[in-house]
Amino acid sequence: MKDSMRRSIVFFCLAYTCALSPCLQAQVLQSRQRYLLQPGDKLDIKFRLTPEHNEVVTIQPDGYVTLSIAGQVKVVSLSITDAEEEIAKHASKRLNVPEVSIGLVDFEKPYFVVSGEVSKPGKYEMREDTTAMQALLLAGGPLESAKVSQILVFRKINTSEAQVRVLNFKGVKKTADLEHDYELQSGDMLYVTRNKISQASQILRLGSSLGFYLNPFSVVH
Repeated sequence: MKDSMRRSIVFFCLAYTCALSPCLQAQVLQSRQRYLLQPGDKLDIKFRLTPEHNEVVTIQPDGYVTLSIAGQVKVVSLSITDAEEEIAKHASKRLNVPEVSIGLVDFEKPYFVVSGEVSKPGKYEMREDTTAMQALLLAGGPLESAKVSQILVFRKINTSEAQVRVLNFKGVKKTADLEHDYELQSGDMLYVTRNKISQASQILRLGSSLGFYLNPFSVVH
């Protein structure tokens, strides 16, 4: 890719970010989802009326926590409020109307990954709402070898499958072109390809299937 194209992408990333009106910024803030619990999060679970049952636990890889008073409770992908209700429901089998509060002691900070033909591939902390174009800028922009007309975003659906979205940043000429930019979620991977990839499925299985997209021998020149 020519240097002029790289400069255009960087310029319009900055223009897009700065062009957000205060009203639109407020809408973005309102649209942010609550943090959803995930494996590895460390929780301080307190029972207000029966503090002897308070525990600090870590969510296991299968999404469950094990509590002395409530047994095994699946809390992964729940908000803290929903997790409190779920634990209270299980604990109510042994306690009379338990009141549960959860403190998030430690958690994996939201992040995204940029890989492939970029200057600075790696894992980046998602400190605010981030689009694919902004992620590309944070990773130093595409290399000359990048195929910016086919940038892939992998989004995990469950433990075995990921959704694939194909983005085309070729020929960005004005800020309005970025209206179709893609907002990333925590855990997304942005992969900047070197050449056109054949058979870009919308859904793929994690593991060996992902290797198909990242294997340079799978591309069409």
